[in-house]
Amino acid sequence: MNKKKKDTIEWEGKVLASLGNNIFQVQLVKNSRIVNVTVTGALRAKIVQGDKVLLAMSIYDPMKGWIIQRLK
Repeated sequence: MNKKKKDTIEWEGKVLASLGNNIFQVQLVKNSRIVNVTVTGALRAKIVQGDKVLLAMSIYDPMKGWIIQRLK
């Protein structure tokens, strides 16, 4: 397992709003916390408000993260 994978936590969330510059406001499903996340790779054009997404968040800064997958 590489170091980057050990230092992240994966959560499910729901996109609340697009803040511009590929930054989205997402509410976590498990604890209702709202975090700001960025989008990775080709997902940039596919994420819209209301989508369920899979997030990767750093264990060192749990208020920021990135969207790694769009869920159905």
